[in-house]
Amino acid sequence: IVGLAPSSGGKQAPLECIKLVCDELGVGASEQVLGKVTSDSAIASQLQGYPSSLCLWDEFGLFLKKTGKGGHLHSVQDIMLELWGATRTKFRAKKYVDSANDLSIVQPCFSILGMSTPGHFWGGLTKAHLEDGFAGRLMVIDSGERAERGRVVATPPPKKLLDACRHWLHLSTGNLADFGGTPNAYTVETNDEANEIYDTLVDKVEDNEDDDIHASIWGRAIEKARKLGMLYACSKGGRKPLVDKYAAGWAVELATWTTESFLKKATQEVVNDDIFSQRVRDVYSLIRDKKRV
Repeated sequence: IVGLAPSSGGKQAPLECIKLVCDELGVGASEQVLGKVTSDSAIASQLQGYPSSLCLWDEFGLFLKKTGKGGHLHSVQDIMLELWGATRTKFRAKKYVDSANDLSIVQPCFSILGMSTPGHFWGGLTKAHLEDGFAGRLMVIDSGERAERGRVVATPPPKKLLDACRHWLHLSTGNLADFGGTPNAYTVETNDEANEIYDTLVDKVEDNEDDDIHASIWGRAIEKARKLGMLYACSKGGRKPLVDKYAAGWAVELATWTTESFLKKATQEVVNDDIFSQRVRDVYSLIRDKKRV
């Protein structure tokens, strides 16, 4: 997930809230939660110790801009692409000269909450990001214009939220990874009503298969919706969470909205990598900004 907001628009608040919840649960920043990373080996090492990790990534747009130029940060993007599809299998990191340092992670879960200003994000996003599937794996939520100033009151995390997080944090399903096996996955069931709602999104994805870039972005919407539906069901609590029509409806609506809004903005902002195309984009941006004034 990538959140976009203008300067002084409150981008730090979600990051700080998550840190506060983690502190209450006894999960420090040096454990399952880490900041932005600068190498693929850092991600692999983190997941070897904590196969389920969260990355709180400030200034994510600057990272995109650097990956568009190649270099060592492009390897970070590559490992993120690989990890997306390895959540149900065993992920093998790149081979090292010393085989003792080879890393293998069973069912990794590497989640990212990135924050950026819209200018840095769209300025860093390239056509290559759209074509190689990286952008399709992002769920971008733009907060819009800066909100009116108001008085902010610091409040502790709600007990209900902490109890729910604590339940999932300590849930044990029998981890056999240490013995070379596969952990017993916790299965969240989906009922027929929910599957019918997911089918409506499948139809929408198929309607966008004629354009390569649209197909690349829409192609991930179904998996996003199913993950969101599962999280919705789990957040309600209970010993046997179920993805029902309410969970699926919310998930499909959010996945559809983020996909449509992303493509609409990307059509305006993302251009070819040549200097002329970038200057044309900048001129259009100046014209739009002038009209707003």
